[in-house]
Amino acid sequence: MRNLLLILLFLGTINCSNKQESSENKIKIALIYGINTTFIETLINDINDYKESNYPNITFIELNASEDTVKQQSQIETLITQGIDGIMLQIANTGIASSIDTYVKANNIPTLYYNIRPTTLQEGTYSYVGMNEKSVGYLQVQEVLKVRDRGNAVILLGDQNNESTLLRTSSVMQSLSNTQIKILATAYGNWYDNIAESIMEKWINLNNNIDIVFSNNDDMAVGSIRAIERAGKKLGTNNGEIMVLGVDATPNGIQSIKDGKMYATVKQDGKLEAKIIVDSIVDMINNNKNRTVLIEPEVITIENINEIEK
Repeated sequence: MRNLLLILLFLGTINCSNKQESSENKIKIALIYGINTTFIETLINDINDYKESNYPNITFIELNASEDTVKQQSQIETLITQGIDGIMLQIANTGIASSIDTYVKANNIPTLYYNIRPTTLQEGTYSYVGMNEKSVGYLQVQEVLKVRDRGNAVILLGDQNNESTLLRTSSVMQSLSNTQIKILATAYGNWYDNIAESIMEKWINLNNNIDIVFSNNDDMAVGSIRAIERAGKKLGTNNGEIMVLGVDATPNGIQSIKDGKMYATVKQDGKLEAKIIVDSIVDMINNNKNRTVLIEPEVITIENINEIEK
């Protein structure tokens, strides 16, 4: 009798497991991104890797809107028509957040915004995972003040319609307000290295005495470094040298620090962010709860780069 009960319990466990696996097999989640920077490429890979390791039976449908808002709206409409259980969305432009949010809610599709906050939506009405952007500029400035208390700075900005650009830039400006570091110029590089390289070249040709470059991301920082080197100027913290600081701790940014070119970057932990994004959307599908998670950034310099990479 005891053996029969054990067998029944064992078969019941298998049956429950099979039901759970069968249910998970049916789940389809869209992974959509609107802006394709080096960090986003890495983040998308981390999201897929985490899913494969932890939710192998869930299907991801990956789509790139390539900064096209019309395309992104069309992608979401098509996915919902075809049948989708949830959406992870890096919005191409915050201006379309309201129309997209209205559409997904009308169709009862759990939607998690990531990396770019949908600022046109009311706080508490949506779910979001991303970095605490307000800390970024402050951390950049604190690193500079450790070695330089005066000088001329420029700021390379990301996308004009992106909250990350606004918060990273405003926190730099606020943190510099009571210092002797003067902001000479700002310009939108739209996150791309080639645009930043061209901007930096123009600034140098205007004979600006630039001591510090604050960049909203690593790609633009690396682009500015190419222009600085081509102009024959030195990178560093001594008089006459230029300090360059980025954000994201991308592979190219980390390598630039190792090469003694970029002074520092502010790490956006992609692997942690990927884990929270995937766990969150799965939980939202199962429990239908809004959630917002802000990940605290940290500074990487040549002094701690080996610890960060462990």
